[in-house]
Amino acid sequence: LDAPYIQNYDSAFKVMKWTINKIMKPRRSVGVEIFPNPMIQLGDIVTVEHSEIRNEDGSSSRFIVYNINYKRDDSGTTMTLLILRLM
Repeated sequence: LDAPYIQNYDSAFKVMKWTINKIMKPRRSVGVEIFPNPMIQLGDIVTVEHSEIRNEDGSSSRFIVYNINYKRDDSGTTMTLLILRLM
């Protein structure tokens, strides 16, 4: 990282350790096949209500869309969202 507030190795190490601890948490990734909806975009927040995916308190889980795939065949078009649980 090139930043003006990092003046030495110890500061850089602390910043990288903090960054890694924030982003390297285990998260649940789910693939969801839905009817095509062109309004869904990368970065959108979606809510999934499913008995196996609920939070500890029983509420619905929130996910962020990080990949979108479209598939077309004889039966029509489908859209697959790859979503990652928000912490």
